[in-house]
Amino acid sequence: VKNQGDLYRIIDQWLLDCNTDLLVWGEFEEKGDSMVNLSVNFIMPELRRDSLVQGRSSLDLPSDAWNSIRVDTLVQDLVYETLGQGFFEFKNYKEAVKLYKQVSFTSPELISEVNLKMAQAYSQMEILDTARQYFDDVLRFNPDNAPAYHGLAGILVREKEFESALENYWMAEKLSPNFLEATYNKGLVHFRLDQFEEAINSMNQVLELDPRNARAKGILSAIYAKEENEELFYHFLEEALKEGLNIRSLTTYTEVGSYQ
Repeated sequence: VKNQGDLYRIIDQWLLDCNTDLLVWGEFEEKGDSMVNLSVNFIMPELRRDSLVQGRSSLDLPSDAWNSIRVDTLVQDLVYETLGQGFFEFKNYKEAVKLYKQVSFTSPELISEVNLKMAQAYSQMEILDTARQYFDDVLRFNPDNAPAYHGLAGILVREKEFESALENYWMAEKLSPNFLEATYNKGLVHFRLDQFEEAINSMNQVLELDPRNARAKGILSAIYAKEENEELFYHFLEEALKEGLNIRSLTTYTEVGSYQ
């Protein structure tokens, strides 16, 4: 094998050709004199076995703490968290939650990440009260977690608490200025509330980050249709269609909650 890329291609083909359901391996790396990095990686075939899902969990630890922790338990926690990622990617949220619940939180750094994934999984399963509790737990430990604000905003939208949702999308944007989905979803809420100027501003921000974003152009065409601005309606509709937006799906793109 000439390089790591060739190695991964060989591994990928082997997994797809065989009946192997999972490959897991760990890596240990010294980072200078004061830190070490421990990571667990996985590759598993997609359900149809024609593509692969890959994931990685990683922790940086002080070198002086390395000998004082239960390394075997920490590795076990990383394995559970990493495999949970795989089932999450498969949209098997129930199984993902089971795996995340096995994490013993040997490391405080895992608490925020696992709780965030638990929150997102429960949100996808529409168990909103539990999801909200986990998002709140994430923000209690880490008040600068942009994905947690974004996920909490999605729950607030579904509970029709639109003003609170806007505040949380705004926080996600503030903490992560290039968080395209937060900006897009904030614009959808403004659209739902007939706050067209604010919605236009949000969609223009999305297009600054992603000039070919068909969804944002579709929303702009819907806004200008409501404002009876025929010229801009046709302009953005043509742009959206050129970027691949299916006209039959336009109503889906304008539903608040579709992209939480």
